[in-house]
Amino acid sequence: VADDINVDSDRARGWSIGDNTLRIHWLLRSLLLDRTTLQERSAILLSAAHAAQLAWLGNLTASAWEDHHPREGKNREPDDKCLLTEADVERARALFLDRIRAAAADGSLLDVPDFMRPIYLWMHFLDDDTEIREWMALRIEEDASLVKLASALTTQSWGQSSDDLVAIRSDRASVGSLDKIMDPQRFRSNLTGLFDRLATGSSDHQTVDRFLKAWAYQDEHGDW
Repeated sequence: VADDINVDSDRARGWSIGDNTLRIHWLLRSLLLDRTTLQERSAILLSAAHAAQLAWLGNLTASAWEDHHPREGKNREPDDKCLLTEADVERARALFLDRIRAAAADGSLLDVPDFMRPIYLWMHFLDDDTEIREWMALRIEEDASLVKLASALTTQSWGQSSDDLVAIRSDRASVGSLDKIMDPQRFRSNLTGLFDRLATGSSDHQTVDRFLKAWAYQDEHGDW
């Protein structure tokens, strides 16, 4: 149920960080690391992964993958800090790729909560980005998909001045990595055309308007 309970109302605001997905990671590590061997918890988690919702499966796989394949400049985690064995990490990766490809094929992927995260993980776990770029190229030609992408890519930043105790929310366009999975200019052009066709004041019109305004603001002021 991890995807279902990762609700916006539980996200941290202002100076705080975290959401329910991150809290589940903390709970899993707290529960398992000191009570099980690597082999035991790997078997538990891999078995549970087969029933996991897609976004959570991607997050779990990414977290376990980084234990064994750290980013540049970081060290591999010792066994007592790993969630899965290296062999089971590969199995989880294969399971995630099978699941996300199936969701992409049947059209359900863009209905997954926070679907941009699984999409970027899809790219991360591939040796070749051709399949995801081809899939995204089709999606940005579809009006309904354009609206869903605009909504998913409209995030919020929270800021406070040193004299202000109230956090202020601002829209932000999460477009910095779009070129890795699509043609950003084609996407933007299609969104602009769609905006002109949508009924003024409709929910879809407002969604696209917020995103395009946030993107334009970042063009002028930088990625803040």
